[in-house]
Amino acid sequence: MDLAWISVAALAVTVVVSCTTRMNPGILAITFAWVIAFGIAPLLGQSLEVKSVLAGFPSELFLTLTG
Repeated sequence: MDLAWISVAALAVTVVVSCTTRMNPGILAITFAWVIAFGIAPLLGQSLEVKSVLAGFPSELFLTLTG
């Protein structure tokens, strides 16, 4: 299975879980991103760097919303 399909499945799980429970979908999505990048990708023979994973995180938006 390709990483793209695994990511889409993780997104679908995030949406379903956020609709049925009170869990924060942002935290769940970030957790899935780390698990896919550093747990599943090496098993599939692909390596991702921490910089490439963090590049997708909107840190400026996070700081704006937190402040």
